[in-house]
Amino acid sequence: MKNILITGGAGFIGTNLIKRLLPMGNKITVLDNLDPQVHGINAKVEPDIRPYISFIKGNVDNYHTCEQAVCGQDIIIHLAADTATGQSMYEITKCTKSNINGIANILQAITNQHIKVEKIIFTSSRAVYGEGKYICPNCGVIYPKRRNFEDIKRREYDPPCPVCHCKIKKAATDEDSLLIPQSIYGVTKLTQELYISTVCRSLNIPFVILRLQNVYGEGQSLINPYTGILSIFASRIITGKPIEIFEDGQESRDFIHVQDVIEVIVAVLMRNISNSTINVGSGKSTSVLELVKLLYSSFNIQPNYTINYMYRSGDIRHNYADIKLMHNLLGFTPSISLQNGIARFTNWVNEMDITENYYAEALNTMKGKGILKS
Repeated sequence: MKNILITGGAGFIGTNLIKRLLPMGNKITVLDNLDPQVHGINAKVEPDIRPYISFIKGNVDNYHTCEQAVCGQDIIIHLAADTATGQSMYEITKCTKSNINGIANILQAITNQHIKVEKIIFTSSRAVYGEGKYICPNCGVIYPKRRNFEDIKRREYDPPCPVCHCKIKKAATDEDSLLIPQSIYGVTKLTQELYISTVCRSLNIPFVILRLQNVYGEGQSLINPYTGILSIFASRIITGKPIEIFEDGQESRDFIHVQDVIEVIVAVLMRNISNSTINVGSGKSTSVLELVKLLYSSFNIQPNYTINYMYRSGDIRHNYADIKLMHNLLGFTPSISLQNGIARFTNWVNEMDITENYYAEALNTMKGKGILKS
């Protein structure tokens, strides 16, 4: 039996992880602020797990709360984060406090109290890569930086080669790729990685960093208008509202079901792996337009979407993971296809009582802040 602290444990990934870990005999402490933007007003920990865990309601950006939470823990799984990419571009202080101050407080508390932590597992993000890896027919492997807005205004969304300016082809992004985050969220996740690797190496604490691609599935927040495009789109579909697709709909992402992510975390817990950074994704690229069509088909609802050709600052064009290291180190390959995962997700959504997720208000806010551009 291990004493395991899960920060952000009342959230989407955390709740699913707890359900997996409890039957294994672990003693689990959860630190979570139950943010209304994510959980809704008057949120509580799910009743089927609440009696079996120790719960601390608080923010990781409060040092004394972190000091209380880390005391006596064998394993720390740090999930707590402000994950809203678009919002991070204008709520810069909020994102920084939650993410950078949060990990600083956790590490400071461990250091001050001389906690003998056996392992820290940190969920980072594919956002640290920015556009990720591409292949140029002339220059070979290249890593584009931020896209030129003048090109985007001409609806030329794909980044060109930064050297010879010719067309390039997206490639699977491996863990050794250059790290060029395009959003404040991505910058904070990369900073968290550096904090963890620096402090853990100095204290001889084993750590594993998991760079998650787009995680979706049952239990995802259906009210948060800034994270999880599947949940945003699903709430629009089920409430009879049209979907607005940014750019031309051909931007693509790597989608992985939450249960596959949980199995990766469990594998990291069970195996003698340390001081590693591992991509966690499906290894497959899916365009947003493909995703929307799959969702409508799974709900058995006639498609109702528009392509608005708008661009959101901080967004990348393409990114999908090279997952060879995940397979080699953990012996794991994702088992839930996107089609099956969406079917499971939409079945769950159909059982929920869904109201407005404030997506329209979020769009207006981003337009007013100059984050969403046409």
